[in-house]
Amino acid sequence: MKKFRFRLQSFLGYRKHLEQEAKQAVSITQTKINDCKNRIDAYEMNQQKNITELYDKMSMGIDAKQIPIYTSYHDRLSFILKNENMQYAQLTNELSHKQKILKQRSVEKKALENLQQRKKEEYYKKISDTLQKESEDMNIIRKIRDTRK
Repeated sequence: MKKFRFRLQSFLGYRKHLEQEAKQAVSITQTKINDCKNRIDAYEMNQQKNITELYDKMSMGIDAKQIPIYTSYHDRLSFILKNENMQYAQLTNELSHKQKILKQRSVEKKALENLQQRKKEEYYKKISDTLQKESEDMNIIRKIRDTRK
């Protein structure tokens, strides 16, 4: 009995490879989003600490020359936060796009796997039917021989 051979096996392997690449891309983008969110949280904490420190020093009395230092630092943190938030939004959109690609790749791979399974079942059913027919033919031939004797 011949073993089942799926003619599109190499294509299925390629589809699996594409799906794996898409999974890796989603994972990398998710990691970038998490890193970006952590940086945003750290900058917000630094900004809040800067504001608190400035108010504390102002209540105790601060040299007028030091106020621009604190405000420029605060402005720089605000600028960095704005850029990080824009990058976060961009990464979120990129993640959404990559998830759509992953879903498409998964569907394509699953379709080929289903086709492979269906062809395999058809192949083994055909072989089973052929063997059954041969067995029935052999029984008929035996009966004919037995009746002739």
